[in-house]
Amino acid sequence: MKTIVAGIDVSKNFLDCKCSGSQQTTRYANNPKDLLKLLKHLKKSNVELVVVEATGGYEQALVQLLWSANLKVAVINPRWIRDFAKSFGKRAKTDQIDANVLMLYGEQQNPMPTPPVSDVICQLRVILTRRAQLNQMLVMEKNHALAPGVSNDIKRDIRTAIKALVKQIKQLDQKIMALINSSSEIKAKADKLSQKTGVGPVLMTTLIADMPELGTVKRNVAAALVGVAPFNHDSGKHKGKRAIAGGRVRVRNVLYMATLSAIRHDEHLKKFYVRLLSKGKPKKVAIVACMRKFLIFLNGVIRQEPEQNFLAEDKILTSPL
Repeated sequence: MKTIVAGIDVSKNFLDCKCSGSQQTTRYANNPKDLLKLLKHLKKSNVELVVVEATGGYEQALVQLLWSANLKVAVINPRWIRDFAKSFGKRAKTDQIDANVLMLYGEQQNPMPTPPVSDVICQLRVILTRRAQLNQMLVMEKNHALAPGVSNDIKRDIRTAIKALVKQIKQLDQKIMALINSSSEIKAKADKLSQKTGVGPVLMTTLIADMPELGTVKRNVAAALVGVAPFNHDSGKHKGKRAIAGGRVRVRNVLYMATLSAIRHDEHLKKFYVRLLSKGKPKKVAIVACMRKFLIFLNGVIRQEPEQNFLAEDKILTSPL
């Protein structure tokens, strides 16, 4: 029996909804009052799966409401939806067209629903976003202080701004630890991660917030989610160079910096990195291989796999690079 799907195009101000079997697209305001009206409409239409795009946060209120109502929702990469639309010649783009394309994607591709996450994880994501913004401003202010021709008065203003930013970041770090300690399940995962070489507070928090699947998925899935899995590029006799693509940018960026530290301080990862260089691998390729190895190890830590498996990964990880 065909699944009844609703495609919802989300923007800052509006939600455009198209349900299976309906010829009309209904529009709702993106506010709490109209979200309840939309939910009532979805239940009246017997919708089994809702498909939305990841829109940088504007979809979060809707997604959380659907989770609370026990409705399955799939949050899809916008690029996949655009490529899907182009696959059948749909180049025009409006809110109504996008809602229809999302509905068709759900009907034809039957995407896996996005697992619900706890309120603690949602709050951690918001705080991490703000922390990253403050860090970016901190770097800018430090660069401003070193710019040529800056007077002493301006430097004093910059130092004041730097102190304020550092104070705010410390306050956010305290809020992050309070949130982690408020959940026994999350705290147990944080304790396991923190015990490993190369895992600092930032990587630990980022993995918990942005990769809740860690420890519940297989090694190749974990690597693909973060974007450190090399993909084939072969056709006929042509054997193309494998390369990484996609993935969760914030996790990958933090993992990169943590891996650089782990290569210096972890004996096994350092040997692995040196061995790759001795085989003629470029440094960037070797670092990405170490990132993948490090991530797979942390995934195994949460899964409580024997740590000797970490050493047995060398052949698997070096062969595709």
